Amino acid sequence: MTAPADLFARLDEGFASRCGDFDLQRAAWVELAGEYPPFLERYREAAGPLPSGIVARRSGDLGLSMLWIVQATIIRALLADLRSAGDADKIAALLDMLEHDRIASLAHSEDAANPVTVERSESNEACVSGTKKYITGGYLCDLVILTMRLAGEQKVSRAAVIPAYIIPDDAFEELHLAALRSMSHTRLTLRKFLIPESDLFAIEGADLRRAIKRWGIVERALIMEAFIAFCMYMGEALPAGAIPNHALDDLQSLLTAQSATTKSAYDQARAGERVDERSADLASVLALAGAIRDAHKKTGDANNEGLAARLQDLDLFSHLRA
Repeated sequence: MTAPADLFARLDEGFASRCGDFDLQRAAWVELAGEYPPFLERYREAAGPLPSGIVARRSGDLGLSMLWIVQATIIRALLADLRSAGDADKIAALLDMLEHDRIASLAHSEDAANPVTVERSESNEACVSGTKKYITGGYLCDLVILTMRLAGEQKVSRAAVIPAYIIPDDAFEELHLAALRSMSHTRLTLRKFLIPESDLFAIEGADLRRAIKRWGIVERALIMEAFIAFCMYMGEALPAGAIPNHALDDLQSLLTAQSATTKSAYDQARAGERVDERSADLASVLALAGAIRDAHKKTGDANNEGLAARLQDLDLFSHLRA
């Protein structure tokens, strides 16, 4: 896959400005999605990393890369998968509406103390309350795919697509993460929010959960691929000799293997099969990321605004666990 070199140069140069600026984040997404539409099927035969890995490798923007991953996997691929589980016409219409640069966010990760529940009202509306704790692209999204459960249920069993503009402004809360600062990530809290019952998908809860799990594994494989590619970007930004000579070669080997793993996971998910959760050795990847981070601190690059923001992304997995 090739793209104009000036695209990556612009994304690289504008990284620091995008941190916290939602308008610039959206503009960057529109430009990236125009060059690399987030439809995995288009890249099945491509060699090497998928577009999310390419943008991490060539522009050093892991936040933008994460948005591409979400749009391609747990939005578009997930919806395409769910067509066979029910509501085929409704989902097909939704996919047609999701042009390449429209942003949909999956609101699925829950606050265990306040899960999102739905109750039926007397007016043929569903009353939704609860908190989703982590939404990639939160303030940029055009649509929210919201998962929920009936009161008293232990597992998610329902889903609906909600236009973002009808959600109260104060329902979104920017998380201000230490990492991934070039992309909005929000919490979503709904309080007796009403949606038409007809907007709920007629899909069995078990089918919904299986599809989310399947494409969630592909999402994680792509995140690992993008993270390794990002480490290569950061490693190459160091002066010669700042890290062992073999470090970049080791990362390239890990990236090649992870790209193959990612494509295999996609093929399995696409076929509706059990998806192999194998991935690159996390300990090896984190050791290399840590060495690169420490080298940047020693060389004084932490004083460079763009690199300082990116240094936090080298600790991505620690931040996500927190």
